[in-house]
Amino acid sequence: MEETQGTTLEEMVNMAMAKALQADVLQELIDQKAQKLVEEALDHAFYLGDVKRAMSYKIELMLIPAIERYDLARCNVKLEALLDELVAESAIGERRDILRRFRLLMSNDDMPDGVTVTQIVDRFQRWAADNFDCTDRHITDGSYDEFEAYTDIEERGSYSGYFSYMDIYLKVEQDENDNADRLNRTIKLSRWHGDETWTIDVRGQLNVSDLRAMPDFDVWVYKLAQARTPVTLDAGPHDVDYIQPTDEPEYELR
Repeated sequence: MEETQGTTLEEMVNMAMAKALQADVLQELIDQKAQKLVEEALDHAFYLGDVKRAMSYKIELMLIPAIERYDLARCNVKLEALLDELVAESAIGERRDILRRFRLLMSNDDMPDGVTVTQIVDRFQRWAADNFDCTDRHITDGSYDEFEAYTDIEERGSYSGYFSYMDIYLKVEQDENDNADRLNRTIKLSRWHGDETWTIDVRGQLNVSDLRAMPDFDVWVYKLAQARTPVTLDAGPHDVDYIQPTDEPEYELR
């Protein structure tokens, strides 16, 4: 076996192994590996999972009071005045609808400090009555027949111990005019464990990029969600409500 300065290769290997296994060297290597594992775990937790949701919630709690203390009243007055002028001057119906919905979205009008499930259901049913397609619907005593509306409430399981979730299903009867497909809505609620206040969560549901196609009810729900308006569970599921459509039959003069 080849020798180097009187030391065999085997002895050199043994010396290197002995040095590597010294307590201080081994401790340093373990510390480096442990630090890397902790960093990877933190990266994963803050990118995905419950830690990210929990931190986002805490940050929102700190930001909301700061934003509420900022006086936006003068900006809102100027913006609403400008939108009113644009709506009045617009001669194109489609453009007027977009401007009207944008004004509704930006305005503080009709924004309560809190809302109940009953108020949400009533708002939905009024909107459904205004938009219910009565084509070929049966007429009784000069009015279209009432349609059926239902409210279901379902609590969903939580993927973590941090949040509770609940869905409010707002439905109308299915018919040949596909009213259910157009009008049915699901309101998603969430709350931090330990809190009594539910709020509306519209993430992944409502898209404000196309105001032309966004119904007024959806605009109202979006505003409640953005303002984190507290929702009170004052009612349970409704077996059935009977709603009178807003449209009235038109009769031909003979």
